[in-house]
Amino acid sequence: MSTLAEIFDDGARAEIDALIAARGLAGGVTFSLLGPGGDALDIARGVGDGTGTALSPSHWVEHASLSKTVAAVFATQYYAAKGVAPTASVNELLGALGEAKTGGFKLVPAAGCPQAWADGVQLKHLMNHTGLGMHYVYGVPLDVPFPPVLELITGQHDTGAGLGLGYAAIEVSKEPGTAFGYSGGGFLVLQHLLEATEGRPIEEVMRGWMDRVGLRDFSFVPTDLPGKGPYAQGFMDDGTVVGGGVGRLAFPPLAAGAVGTPRALANFWAALHGAYAAGPDGSSLGGADDAPISHATAASVLRDHTADAGSVEFMNAEMGLGVFVATAGPNKVALHQAANEGFRGAYVVVFEGPDAGKGMVVVSNGDNDSAILNAEVMRLVLLRWGWAGVDADVLRRDAAFAFKDIPQEQIVNQAYKALVFDAFEPVS
Repeated sequence: MSTLAEIFDDGARAEIDALIAARGLAGGVTFSLLGPGGDALDIARGVGDGTGTALSPSHWVEHASLSKTVAAVFATQYYAAKGVAPTASVNELLGALGEAKTGGFKLVPAAGCPQAWADGVQLKHLMNHTGLGMHYVYGVPLDVPFPPVLELITGQHDTGAGLGLGYAAIEVSKEPGTAFGYSGGGFLVLQHLLEATEGRPIEEVMRGWMDRVGLRDFSFVPTDLPGKGPYAQGFMDDGTVVGGGVGRLAFPPLAAGAVGTPRALANFWAALHGAYAAGPDGSSLGGADDAPISHATAASVLRDHTADAGSVEFMNAEMGLGVFVATAGPNKVALHQAANEGFRGAYVVVFEGPDAGKGMVVVSNGDNDSAILNAEVMRLVLLRWGWAGVDADVLRRDAAFAFKDIPQEQIVNQAYKALVFDAFEPVS
């Protein structure tokens, strides 16, 4: 069996360099590969910042919505340890904490909707996009103190209010569990619930656990951290640097705020897959009782997914907890997309089947055009690696993709779906 280094040789690097040059991109792409038996490979091509410094695997990049998977795994594990089921009512959990801890926040129905919908939102609905709205979460300049999440979910920074960021108050406008609608808002509420329960910021709540699951070079703190980095700058399609030349914006932690290396997230996926594959009596990271990711958590996140409620049209995949789940012939594949200003990304990991344990985390420091670069890199990886259940003819199609008439918030998922995920055997 060939190693990753043999499969992704200098020829692969040259192909990626040609893709970056052909698109005239200011930044580049950095990605980490997972292989069976612990085989791993990190590759970075292109430019990392405005000075022309080469992008490297050690550069920290924004993981954007890939943050949601980390959040969902942690929350599932956290609440299971407390004996709280994924079906627990969010309003009941908030009510049990009391107003002093929650600031009096509870989910409320939108105008014309019944109170029962608000009371019926469950923990899992926050993570499977069937409970709340607010598709996109907006960035905050790094020189502005990031608002408490309570202020965001109560509309204190709506258009014309507070910082005018565009965060409308969270309201429940659909019957929970009935319809998929990609929701950053669910992860804002999840963050508030965890912080209110623990009485401290989410980075402190999760830091020790993140270290145990391989996420050491990964943080929800948006500003430069001593001893970490270097930090890649994000570029817009016209080559300008994001954030008035700073390089990035800050985003709500669990919804889109993680910053770190692709290798860190790949290590996390190795831990999650190890817990899933180990079965209920043990984990690759220790016994079932003391593992930071239990088999039950991994199975809940990856297998207790909803029947299609709209996610197949969105991503050619069903929806787990903070992760999309697709079928590729004999393989079950976890995947997710990511988009913050100046950063685009995705991961694709096989968690069950003949290619189990193989995966990739791909992040570029660019905008819409870089989503196409990511798709081309994923196609290159899949064609060279030869996963089962992937239609190579679809991957060899021309990588043309028309942004016209696609809402900005759906450009990334629709590009990946058309250029990559549609090569997977359709969900039955």
